[in-house]
Amino acid sequence: MRNLTVIIIAFCFVFFLGCYKKTDCPGFPANLNYFPYTLGQYLDFVNSLQDTSTFIIFEKVKTVDYTVYFSRPGFKPPCNTTMHFHMASNKEKKEISGGFLIDGGGPGIINFAEIVILFEKDIFKKVIIEDVKISYNEIENYLTDTLSIENMVNKTVKKVVIVKGEGIVSYTTADGEEWKLLDVN
Repeated sequence: MRNLTVIIIAFCFVFFLGCYKKTDCPGFPANLNYFPYTLGQYLDFVNSLQDTSTFIIFEKVKTVDYTVYFSRPGFKPPCNTTMHFHMASNKEKKEISGGFLIDGGGPGIINFAEIVILFEKDIFKKVIIEDVKISYNEIENYLTDTLSIENMVNKTVKKVVIVKGEGIVSYTTADGEEWKLLDVN
């Protein structure tokens, strides 16, 4: 009886393991370097009155390559990938969070992509791709090197400008004051 139990368990294990499929999903694409920040990095912004505001990067996370296991026939799991960061200014008690989200329709396929910035109470969204299936290599065709994102709510900030390879290079407060990136340490 014991041998029969071992055989049944082994059969079930092999049967169920054989039914699982796997999909290898790519990490966040290196060519989408719109937020090239490093942990502990300081960003100094200055306005027209020469006031400065210094932010420090305290978190940056990027999806790496990963594998999804699934068993449903005909199912293609989504391959989602993100990059996000958080920075804060101790002096002004301001915080900026943001990132890039890619919603995949399968390995190497993108269904939806957007950039989101949270600046205090204001949310900035720039939809890059929606309802179009493209490959990871094609996403750059939908982007420009400089992205200007305006906010309709304007509680604290009404505009953010992002440059590929540099990150946030300026922001404009609700009162119209522009703060430009002065120095990156």
